[in-house]
Amino acid sequence: MPSKKAAKAAFLFMLNAWRAFSAAKNMSRSVLFRILLVLVVGLVIGGEAMYLVLRQRDAEPGAPTPAAMQALNTELAQRGADLEFVRRQLDMAEGELAVERSTRESLTTQVNTQLDQLGTLRDRLAFYEQLLPPGPGGVVSVRGLDVEHTADGLSYRVLLMRSARSGSPPFVGSLQFVADGTQDGKPKTVVLNLLRPGTPTAASATPKSGADTIPFDFDQYQRGQGLLALPAGFVPNSITLNVLEGGVVRATRSVKGPF
Repeated sequence: MPSKKAAKAAFLFMLNAWRAFSAAKNMSRSVLFRILLVLVVGLVIGGEAMYLVLRQRDAEPGAPTPAAMQALNTELAQRGADLEFVRRQLDMAEGELAVERSTRESLTTQVNTQLDQLGTLRDRLAFYEQLLPPGPGGVVSVRGLDVEHTADGLSYRVLLMRSARSGSPPFVGSLQFVADGTQDGKPKTVVLNLLRPGTPTAASATPKSGADTIPFDFDQYQRGQGLLALPAGFVPNSITLNVLEGGVVRATRSVKGPF
């Protein structure tokens, strides 16, 4: 009977829609809204088909005529086609639901992997921090030193690096340039004075004229450059940079000429 087939199709559709709705409770609003919309439309179509069957039965208590049966079958076929269309929409929504669930599981796995790697890196950082010296200044090293002779004096460029514990105060010290060379044909060692800073990063403050050290402070990296004065008649053979902290040499680097 058409009424039994329509009722069975409507029941199966509502059952599948309810299962999809139950599985989508924790999914995105767009997918949940589509499933709810499909569910409501399916209920309306199924209810309308049942209403047509019941109305036809009440309107003709006797045996239905062939014309009435044909009209009822046509209506039920149309409602069945509408129900099939809505069912396909539900299948599409369930497919999107499966894709979203798979994507969420993949993202969850990636997040857990990243958290594990972060924990490993933190453990390594804690291990390396234990190897650092206990002093607040940490370890300062001269990563690069370049000296060139110019018409006004010696132009220098320097790059410093510091390894210290997290949260340590900045390193406060000074730079000292010592030159070994000859003057009037005799060996001589002199401490070079800063003629002028090339950039603001050369020192945290501009020293007074004649000062033999260049004050500075930094956290991890420090780049500086400037111009050093040469005594009259002095020919440098090598330049040594000393990084001082409170008068104590923390790092040193030498470059040899000619300049």
